[in-house]
Amino acid sequence: MSYNDKILERYDTSMDDEFEREVLYRSIAISYTWLIFGVSVVSVILAWVLPGLYSLLSALPMALIGLTHSIGESWLRERAPVPRVNSSSGEYLLMFLLALAWVSGAIFRSFTVLGLWGLPGYLMMIGFATIGSALTLYSYKKRREDDRARLDTQLDED
Repeated sequence: MSYNDKILERYDTSMDDEFEREVLYRSIAISYTWLIFGVSVVSVILAWVLPGLYSLLSALPMALIGLTHSIGESWLRERAPVPRVNSSSGEYLLMFLLALAWVSGAIFRSFTVLGLWGLPGYLMMIGFATIGSALTLYSYKKRREDDRARLDTQLDED
């Protein structure tokens, strides 16, 4: 039994019936969403407050979210396809603005120290961030299709 399965067992045994478990997991989904927003705000603040190249350390909270998300998604993909990307346009806008504020702060604080500050460098970093976001979203949708095909094949074999 993996550590991830032990975590689930601990959560499952903390509830008395299926309804309570479902409500617990819904609560965790809500908490996770707010955690992402909260960590994003903290990263933006760190990007603008930390001096010079230290502003790049503002990426660490987001990296931690990415790592924990990858662990959960890896466990999920063994059992079901990754869920559809189903955020509202308001959430997309909020995350875009937070990402823009974060990248802007990190670039401004670090590029100023390096003497690279200027419109070309700023636009280049925004371009890379935009391309990276688009590729991530595309790969996420592709991964869902691949997972569904793989799991359907496994079910057909059983």
